[in-house]
Amino acid sequence: MEQDITFLLVYYADLIISIIMPLATLVFGFIIAFNKVRSTRTLGLNFIFVSVNALISSILHVTMHIMSEVDLSRSTLPLIITLSICSLAATLFLCMFFHKNYGKKLYLPIFLIAILGWLADRIVTVVIAKQMDPSKPDILWVNLISVVDSFMISAAIAVVVIIVFAKNRDKEKVIPQAWLVRLIVLIWGFLHITALCFVYNSVIDSGKYIVSTDMGYMFLRIADSTSLIIFPLYVLASVLGSSKKMTNGDGSVLSR
Repeated sequence: MEQDITFLLVYYADLIISIIMPLATLVFGFIIAFNKVRSTRTLGLNFIFVSVNALISSILHVTMHIMSEVDLSRSTLPLIITLSICSLAATLFLCMFFHKNYGKKLYLPIFLIAILGWLADRIVTVVIAKQMDPSKPDILWVNLISVVDSFMISAAIAVVVIIVFAKNRDKEKVIPQAWLVRLIVLIWGFLHITALCFVYNSVIDSGKYIVSTDMGYMFLRIADSTSLIIFPLYVLASVLGSSKKMTNGDGSVLSR
């Protein structure tokens, strides 16, 4: 009985946090995008599209349990298109930030990483899926491989972003510690994906879902949802601090 209550608490915490964190990030994005500190406005727009992407994914995760297969299949294509548009828009505004503030044109390398990574993921997933029996637990490896591929794409882009932030930290007046915060988020993501592999492996070895692994998966989802807000929260705090200095008459704050 106690285990059932704990499971329900974790289950609802997962649902609530997976919605609250993207919504909070969305609000932060709007505040940053329309703040008087101009240099970080494109980052605010980036956060808006990242949060919309995460919010749609979370809503889809919730509705998967209550929608019929027919309704779910009908909504899949529009959602995939919307998620792709949001992802591309978020990437574009991130590149615009580096171009505008540091003179770094990262459009080609970052978009190449995203597009080639996405194509590689689709090819690998399709090839492996065709060789597996859908009725067996091994099909979970397809899901895991897709998740790992997505993380590797994000990690590759994150490394580029961290390097550029680190090289320009001395002349950055608003978010000089951005490289460190992004590094922490990347390490968090690495630990998350490592733990997720253990959870999937436990399910595959046992041949069935059990409460402990299911709870482990939900805890990891909570951790992943929480990590979404770390960098936007840092940028928001820095922007509000810089905005206060500008209000007090400190003209040294950049408004690029």
